Amino acid sequence: EITLRGRVLPIGGLREKTVAAKRNKIKHIIIPKANLRDLDDIPEIVKKGISFIKSKGEKTLKQTVRELTIKRAEAQRAAKAAEQHRLEEERKKRLAEEKAALIEQETSAISSKFDAIAAQGCFRQLDWKSANRQLENASAEFKTAEGQLALQLQLKKVEQMKMIQDLFINKLKGYTFKGKLKGMTVVNVNEKEIQLHRNDKKMKKSVKIAWQKFYRDFPGNFNEILNHFVVAGRKNANLNLRDWADAMSGAALTMRLVCAEVEGAIAKSEQLVKDVAKQFPEYQKTLKDIFPDITIEESTEE
Repeated sequence: EITLRGRVLPIGGLREKTVAAKRNKIKHIIIPKANLRDLDDIPEIVKKGISFIKSKGEKTLKQTVRELTIKRAEAQRAAKAAEQHRLEEERKKRLAEEKAALIEQETSAISSKFDAIAAQGCFRQLDWKSANRQLENASAEFKTAEGQLALQLQLKKVEQMKMIQDLFINKLKGYTFKGKLKGMTVVNVNEKEIQLHRNDKKMKKSVKIAWQKFYRDFPGNFNEILNHFVVAGRKNANLNLRDWADAMSGAALTMRLVCAEVEGAIAKSEQLVKDVAKQFPEYQKTLKDIFPDITIEESTEE
């Protein structure tokens, strides 16, 4: 408080102002000379660490101004650093949200594409090459590792279904059917068809059946060779444990996506999955990824 003529007047409440300064870690207090008598009213514990500037010394005033300037600069730097940290955290959060949205978009896109391929009948036609091509084209612009993993999962499903047909092609020659094709022996087999021949006293007959027709019109015989070469594949087809698990998974997919219209196909599919999970616990994660709708009980059987 100062008059128009430059006379400095004493202030009131010095004790309270000093306590407030102490609380806010202020170490230098400039007071009017007339308030020197009030210093005795301030407890020593409050005055400890505080210097009261009460002279007109130019050096003291300059030192105080310099210290205040330094403190203000430090406060400004701290505020700037805090703001930069806040902006950086907001940027990281925004990038994380954008990435999560992109992952969701890519994984949903490839899953929807797989469903579309199934709906258009590509799997029923056993057109594995077309299915792979469509999946790869749909994922050409994927940018995330998660999107690529989702693609690999769908490609794996196609590969497992193809594995079933390839297994039949490699193992079926010389096999004699029961059921609807009873007595017919496979004399030749390729990617397009099965060639059968019957040679007995009553009848000599040769016939060619396209794979698509065999899957569709001979469900009993399909189930017959599925049980023989896949379910019992470790014995009858010399499959190791991993290949047997892949084949069982492929068989379950085939029952769902190729033979879905056959009575009991969906139930058969679920049973195949559970059999693999029980006998090969290490494969359970793969099964859960491929068949998320099937409840797979945790198992520790070897």
